[in-house]
This record gives sequence, structure tokens and C-alpha cells, in this order.
Amino acid sequence: MKRILHCADLHLTHETGESDYSFRVLEEIVSLAQRENVDFLIFCGDTFDTFKSAEVLCERFRKTLKRLYNLKEGLFTILLAGNHEMLDSRDRTLSSMDFGVSALAEASSFKFKLFSFPDKELEFLAIPHRSNYSDYLEWIVPEKKSRFRLAVAHGSIAGLGVPVFDEEERGSVMDTDLFRRLSIDYALLGHIHTHFLGECDGVLLTYPGSARVWRKGEIGPRYVNIIEVCEEIKLKKVGLPSAGEYRFYRLPLTLEGNLSPTEELAESWGVNDFIHISLTGVVENQSSISSLERELRKSYEDKVRRLEIEREDIISREGISKHPLAVKFLQLWKEAEPEPEDGEAFKAWLRARSLGLKKIKERIESGR
Repeated sequence: MKRILHCADLHLTHETGESDYSFRVLEEIVSLAQRENVDFLIFCGDTFDTFKSAEVLCERFRKTLKRLYNLKEGLFTILLAGNHEMLDSRDRTLSSMDFGVSALAEASSFKFKLFSFPDKELEFLAIPHRSNYSDYLEWIVPEKKSRFRLAVAHGSIAGLGVPVFDEEERGSVMDTDLFRRLSIDYALLGHIHTHFLGECDGVLLTYPGSARVWRKGEIGPRYVNIIEVCEEIKLKKVGLPSAGEYRFYRLPLTLEGNLSPTEELAESWGVNDFIHISLTGVVENQSSISSLERELRKSYEDKVRRLEIEREDIISREGISKHPLAVKFLQLWKEAEPEPEDGEAFKAWLRARSLGLKKIKERIESGR
């Protein structure tokens, strides 16, 4: 049996505050590769957040991998260039640096590269990131000689139905016919930050998702894939606790600018989590919000990796609580209070207060 660790979109960065966190995730990946006794470690693009990060972090990356090489004889590593490694490269190439990997694949030097392991009945066809793959019909690819041929690529797949986060993930589209024509059995992919496993035209395709929380909205655990190749190809996804999670909360305020207790929410937060809080609602005194934000930061900023608090959705209207329409609305709203145990209904009830008071504020200010 051959074992492969497939990871992608780690976005190692030299930025202050994120560098150590991103390397903790790399170190966990290396430890996992050791624990799983893998034969191959594949980085499927966007391992570095920018070309500058690759330059600054090259030596640290090499030293981190060296620990694994010292423990696993014969380990083969592939570092595939993604779109982020080329950001601000100004025609410079990754090949000018020593990352300590067995093979580096970047588009400046070739459209694809074949790595063959006859003793393991495996071939890897590395396809570096490109803005356009439409010339694939012209590629002259050696005949498949091993039992399994795996593609290593970075980009989106046309018509696959993989959920994408933004316009960036929609770029660099590959046709599934590309894999069929190249005799691919399994495509190890990067670029999409959501975990995905599917099949198209008889080819298995998988994204492990981003190995760490790189941006807002990346909800849920972060994963890598462990792939076992024997009589058939099997995959299991393995979570990365060091990556933490992105957790978003829209928290409504009372008219006095108070917030429901957050201790219960915080019980599930981990030290590696990115906590994003959006404060919402109508308040009578805007000045109370600054003290509330300071209190939240004092309570939680040192207990999580990153705490972001937004105040843009708060509306101030002095004296609104005494307006007859607001008095009546709040009376009816209070009567409709669900049981706190009914979590979703309780959230909707709190949200209804904010929405109702905003409509009342608009009506007051329009003079109706």
C-alpha cells in the first residue's frame, strides 16, 4: 500500500501575527505525515500567500520539512505553484529558491511534468497553475505505464458544482476532459478552499480545502487528505486542530446598548479560532458601544487567535424607546419570546427586535 498526504492552500505568510500561526499548521501537517507513514507529501498550490512570503519563509519551510525527511527515508515531496506564489513575482521564479522539496512544479518552466514510480505502480502528472489551460489538446503526454496516474493541479473544474467562495476561486478553469485525455485516475487539486470529493467522466477529483483559516467565511474544520493506493484508491479526510475555525456571530443589542451574555458562546472557542462578531440593532446612545467593545476585547482577545468586532450595523436613535410605536412593538415582541433552549427560534426572535426597531426608526424619521 502507498500512502499520500494531500494538502493545499496553506497560504504561509510572513505577515506579523499570522506567520507563526500558519507555520503551526505546517508543523501539524508534517507531524501527521510522520504519524501516517506517508510515502508522498503533495502541496497542491498556494502553499505561500505571495512570492514575497515564499522568499522570506523559504529557509523556515525547508527546515520544517527536513525533520520529516530525517524520519522517513524515501519520502517524495511535490511543491506545486499556485496563483498566489506568483503574486508580485515580477517575472521571478520559485526555482531560484531551495525549499527542500523533491520536486518543484511551476508554469514558467513547463506546462506539466511527469513523475514516475514504477516500483509503486504510481505516476504523478503535475500541472502548475496557469490562467488558461485551453491548449491542453496540444499537450504531448507520455503514455501511461503505471497502474495509477494521479494529477496534481491548482484551479477550478468546469461544471463540477464545487461551492466557491469568491471570484478568485472561479478563475483558472480546467475542463474535466483534460484529465480524461491525460489518462488520470485521480486528481489531487488545490485552489477551492472547501473540502470536496466527487467523480466526473470516470475520474475521481478531490480538494482538501484550505489547510488553515485564511479569510473570513471559511467556516468549519480545516482538512488534509490521506490517500491510500492499493488495489483501489481510498481517501480519508483528517482535521487540523491547529488551524482552528472561523466562527461568525451576529449579536443584537438592546436599546440601552447591552448585549446578551456571551460566556456560553465562548465555551466552544479554541485558542486557534478566528472569532468575528457583528454587533447589530438600534440603540439610544452610541457612546455605550465603545465601552462594550472594550469589554469584549478584554474578556476574549487573549483567548482566541483573532477577534474581529464590527459596529457598522448599529443604528443610533435617541428617545426611540418612548415612541408609542416602539413601546407597542416591544410589548408584542416580549410576549412572543421563545424558550432559550430553542436556539434557532431564540436567535430569530432577537433578530426580529433589531429589524422591527430599524423599520420604526425609518418611519419616525420620514414623519409618517
